[in-house]
Amino acid sequence: MGEGTKKYGFDSGMSSVDEFIVKKNILLLESKVENLEISKKILMDDYNVIVAQDVRIALRIMQDNYRIISLIMVDVEMSDCFWFLEEICKVPELAAIPIIVTTDDNEADKEEKSLEFGAVDFIMRPYNNRIVLARVKNVIYLRESAAALSAVMMEPNTGLYTKQAFIHHAEMLLSANPGKVYMLIGIDIVNSKLTNSQYGEKRCSEFLDYVGRSLGELEMTLMAGRYSNDQFIIMVEKSEQLTSRVIAGKIQNIVKEAPIAHQSVKIGVYDKLDGKISVISCCDRAFWAIRTIKGIYNEYISYYTEELREQLITEQRIQDSMEDALVKGQFKVYYQPKHNCKTRQVSGAEALVRWNHPDYGFMAPSRFIPLFEKNGFITKLDSYVMEQVCKDMVDWKQKGIDIVPVSVNISRRDFYEEGWMDKQLDVITRYSIDPRMIHMEVTESLYTGNADTIIEHVKKVQKKGYEIEMDDFGSGYSSLGMLNEFPLDIVKLDISFIRRIEQSDVVIDSVISMAHRMGLKTIAEGVETQAQFVKLKELGCDYIQGFYFSRPLPKEEFEKYLIDHKEIGVLREQDDDVAEQWRALSNELEIKNILLECVNSLVAEENQQSKIRHFLSVIAKFYGATCAYIVEFDKERNIANCTFEWDSVGGEYKKKYFRDKEMAEIDIWLKAFGEHDAYYVKSIKDIEDKNIYRVLLEQGINSIMSVPLLIKKERIGFLSVDNPTMNVESMLLLRAVTSFVVTEIERHRYISLLENISFVDSLTGLKNRTAYDRDIAMIESDELNNKKPMGVVFADINGLKSRNDNVGHEAGDMLIQDIANLLKTHFNPSHIYRIGGDEFVILSHGKDKNKFYSRVEKLKQSCNEDVSAAIGGKWIDEARNFQESIALADKEMYEDKTRYYLDKGHDRRRR
Repeated sequence: MGEGTKKYGFDSGMSSVDEFIVKKNILLLESKVENLEISKKILMDDYNVIVAQDVRIALRIMQDNYRIISLIMVDVEMSDCFWFLEEICKVPELAAIPIIVTTDDNEADKEEKSLEFGAVDFIMRPYNNRIVLARVKNVIYLRESAAALSAVMMEPNTGLYTKQAFIHHAEMLLSANPGKVYMLIGIDIVNSKLTNSQYGEKRCSEFLDYVGRSLGELEMTLMAGRYSNDQFIIMVEKSEQLTSRVIAGKIQNIVKEAPIAHQSVKIGVYDKLDGKISVISCCDRAFWAIRTIKGIYNEYISYYTEELREQLITEQRIQDSMEDALVKGQFKVYYQPKHNCKTRQVSGAEALVRWNHPDYGFMAPSRFIPLFEKNGFITKLDSYVMEQVCKDMVDWKQKGIDIVPVSVNISRRDFYEEGWMDKQLDVITRYSIDPRMIHMEVTESLYTGNADTIIEHVKKVQKKGYEIEMDDFGSGYSSLGMLNEFPLDIVKLDISFIRRIEQSDVVIDSVISMAHRMGLKTIAEGVETQAQFVKLKELGCDYIQGFYFSRPLPKEEFEKYLIDHKEIGVLREQDDDVAEQWRALSNELEIKNILLECVNSLVAEENQQSKIRHFLSVIAKFYGATCAYIVEFDKERNIANCTFEWDSVGGEYKKKYFRDKEMAEIDIWLKAFGEHDAYYVKSIKDIEDKNIYRVLLEQGINSIMSVPLLIKKERIGFLSVDNPTMNVESMLLLRAVTSFVVTEIERHRYISLLENISFVDSLTGLKNRTAYDRDIAMIESDELNNKKPMGVVFADINGLKSRNDNVGHEAGDMLIQDIANLLKTHFNPSHIYRIGGDEFVILSHGKDKNKFYSRVEKLKQSCNEDVSAAIGGKWIDEARNFQESIALADKEMYEDKTRYYLDKGHDRRRR
């Protein structure tokens, strides 16, 4: 400490290091030399006095030595005194150090301000030595008493530290071992509320207490704490042998052995705890890591990394700059046209907000809207958008442009701010906008929770002449019954229906028919292809919104769009010239905007098929092409396949033609085009090879543009468009996007390889927990599959622990294999999953309920003394009720397990 104090240029007055450790340490700041000497003389017999004559030096001293400073005495006349006090308040570790403010005069406002910034006492000069020492002693004693009281707080049922006590003792441990590095492990029990509702509060508390006690008893645990009701924190010393994965395995075993079976945890790791950052901050970082994997089935451990730190910093910067961005007009309103399905005329638009951030450029709404909904700023942003739309409408009227209704998004948070909606209606009235020109667009989640109050608000707005649109209908909470229960005028079909229109046409037909019978109109968003448009038109959808017609446009481009499309009314499907005019008008985009759209589509959070098809549709529309596609080469099998395709009529002709195509045929074709880095054949009549000419002609191809996809100069495939009619003079866009396409293809190949490896249990050859989580997610999200019946079986091996302990793990592995083989004799192996050490689940996809229960019964009868499992089975009429049925099957299995061990006279947890 002596060396550390010298770098700040102050004299501590210490005679030795030992004296410094024994005595309490006081940081003294005085504005006058004479007052400094008086204070030192009073304090130095009983305390180590650390002197700083500049508040910034004092702040650095505190940051480096806050653990050993017992008190701060600061003269209120010091330059920047209140800045100093305010900075201390911002850091919890520094704010915990008590402050006494000294002064020469009795000014009430200074005293009040000092107390407001955290000072605990106020001493007037001239000093009474005994009173000063008494006050200093009392303040330090009270602070240490409070810290000690907090530090000794332990949970009676688990023996764990409370959160405050854990942090205190962790800080002490770090101080005593400055050369060591530790790990903090955060543990979050998944779905503890659901467990509480299923098993009851008492049993759930017993489960959590068991987990807590077991965590504290782990050999490597230096200390453990209860962070919240269902969250725990442990501290371990970092070493090469004791990795976070090993620790995570031990934690998972604890949960598996707990009184309630089939529970799971999420684990967050902060692995560089060395005292440079406060323990409370490191704990927060461990739990921040957990936030990144919540809701992801097959991920149970996450690490706090610099990338996560940067993400959190970015989120904070976004929030810090949002108010200023609103003032400076960085938020821009874009308009995406809506078209009448029958006439193709522009019938409306949706107002969408974009943020042109000075540091991050144009940001996708998904980056900032969720943050704004959490912190409440969304209400200000929604107000801004509403007023901007009104201003734009007034401007269009003055220019003589026929305006169309514009829908404005209304957040759930808006309805909870008193008077917010009335203010928006006043804005619309002030700009003299006809209520029929403003549609209020709400999401279906608006009507979940406190629905009566919100419905009342919405009805008032509806009565004033404003139409109500429900966005994302069918994405989560909603059902057809909502159409009758809630105030609505227009239903907007969720984009997921449109992307899977061939599988969802029955659902779409039902929604549209029901809506029409109730006097509601329908909008389909996310429409990209002619096939989707034609299908929706056949089903009677009223309006279309999506890239098939236009992307979201800034105000100036939307003005031009309204003018250009004013005369385009009913189009005949067979009128190619008019259709071509339509496409040209709908896609007047600069190449830099197209390139940005291509890149954004490739990095979107969608499945790979959807986002690459979107990307191909953008490419095709830029070139006015009938088809865009990617062909990949499989060098090992010496074949080529079309892996991705977008076709204007919705077919998959390229995938059929390039299906296991011999590379010899591809080589001949590529050779005919030459060995350049890209090629454009203006007319296939120019192709000398008659076979290629014939093949292209049969596919309806008159011209073609193509670029190779290269990795380290090796061609792995090509990207092509058929029949380009626009921008054909430039190959720039095709060349520019190839590196992004190759990166995405390689990433997906690597992920697929890892997934295929990770989906099989090496011991039994059955599917593993990762495959189970994936398949459950697919079933729950698939509208068709989750309506089908299914049988669920839980099987838990009896006596596995006893077999491992008494005979050895090799014998235990043989028992696991025997049980797996037993399950295979009664059920399809592809339906069986090993989800834990001794646990199996069967998802039996069938239609015969009686046959399923017969199989379950035969499975139970097949068990014997040596090869036995607790078994529970439940039939599900619709897989949408999956979680409820799993709980019932699990409960039946648990009861079977309990009976087995009661018969054996064993405790289940000791098996």
